[in-house]
Amino acid sequence: QLLHLLGLLTDAGRPVMLVGESGCGKTAIINERIRTICSGEVAEVLSLTVYANRFTNARLLFDRIDERLEWKHGRTFVPRGNKRMLCLIDDINLSQ
Repeated sequence: QLLHLLGLLTDAGRPVMLVGESGCGKTAIINERIRTICSGEVAEVLSLTVYANRFTNARLLFDRIDERLEWKHGRTFVPRGNKRMLCLIDDINLSQ
């Protein structure tokens, strides 16, 4: 049920944040969604996984995301290759 709801939200372009105890399967659920989306011959979605730790700060996170973006116009950036982007930031609570 959760994977189905996650699929509906991500297909609609809505942000999703899973919260729960350590080891309850949050990362596994997201990774399954990423695998499902990217399983086609030509992936329509660009995925990025950032494993945060106590050394992760806003600049590092911005740089990791920015590596996957390209400038479109003005202050607008889009994922490279005219794709959608699914970004997993794991253990964000450990970052600065």
